[in-house]
Amino acid sequence: MPPKLLKVAPKKTFYAVFHKLRTLCFETDADTTSLEAEIYRMVYDLYGLTEEERKIVEGE
Repeated sequence: MPPKLLKVAPKKTFYAVFHKLRTLCFETDADTTSLEAEIYRMVYDLYGLTEEERKIVEGE
């Protein structure tokens, strides 16, 4: 059986989000929560995790 094709964010998108997060990390009071969540979502998509598997990873 061929491997499952995953729909993932393009490499450019991942790097753009990561760059925003890295830039905000230098600001002392920056809230990076939304960017971190976006990166987690992209990684979950990359690995093809189901909603149930995502909850396990997040400790829910």
